Amino acid sequence: MKNLLLVGGSGFVGQALHRYYQQLGWKVYTLGRRQDDDFAVSSIDSLILNIQIHRLILAAAVNETQIQQDLQLSYQVNVVLTRQVVELCRRSSIPELVYFSTFHVYGRSSGELDELSLVAPKNDYGLTHYLSERIVLDLASYGGYQPLILRPTNIYGLPPQLSDFYRWSLVPFEFVQSAVLKGKIEIRSSGQQLRNFVSVDDVVRATELVGQVQVLNVFGLNTLSIVEFAQLVAKVLPELNCQIKTVPDSHPSQSTTLVVRSSYEQYQPKGNLADFIRQFAQMVLNHG
Repeated sequence: MKNLLLVGGSGFVGQALHRYYQQLGWKVYTLGRRQDDDFAVSSIDSLILNIQIHRLILAAAVNETQIQQDLQLSYQVNVVLTRQVVELCRRSSIPELVYFSTFHVYGRSSGELDELSLVAPKNDYGLTHYLSERIVLDLASYGGYQPLILRPTNIYGLPPQLSDFYRWSLVPFEFVQSAVLKGKIEIRSSGQQLRNFVSVDDVVRATELVGQVQVLNVFGLNTLSIVEFAQLVAKVLPELNCQIKTVPDSHPSQSTTLVVRSSYEQYQPKGNLADFIRQFAQMVLNHG
């Protein structure tokens, strides 16, 4: 049996990673701040592992909506922790390190983007992730591991339960919830911004490409404007008679394109956005 050390196992992606690797037959250990974690992140600098870890996945981060609330904490979690993880890999002879970065490192959401595109983060969220990317890549030889950087776009997927789910501000979840509970979707802009949406199932599967690639765009099959996403929700759930409201844009932007791709054929997305909408709508309905 192989052993995985998961840093950041309590979040949406972290929970999906935990389930995925357990289903593969791996033993999953967690390092974090919760009482039920196997190892405490507060002791990471002195942590001595008495088990062989075959892969470490770092999925802990202050998210894009919370990062400005405490910049010192955000840089501690999003950057300093990464450097501490590198030391842990070196000290414990962990051969593989997968780091969850973000599409935001590119600093733009239009044009054609692959792994060779210019990286120019425009905010602290993108910047902290790019700093950690460099730490993981530049110190790989020192740490003695094979690195994999994943840059997912906008993630959707079914959480295990809604009672402790907190990412309602994200479009896939907010729009479906609003359609089910209110019968309408209110878009606080013109809704013309383009987004690529990727299934969390595609995201977790991409972690298995460690050793084959070093930096990977993790994208989905659907690139839609915000309005088009709302229209898809209404189309998939016609029984709701969902109304869509937008705010007129006083400074309409020129039409843009967004093509997210990868230079590596090993990654092939499979997620079905319409299926997610149906299944998540049922979860919301059951939860009330």
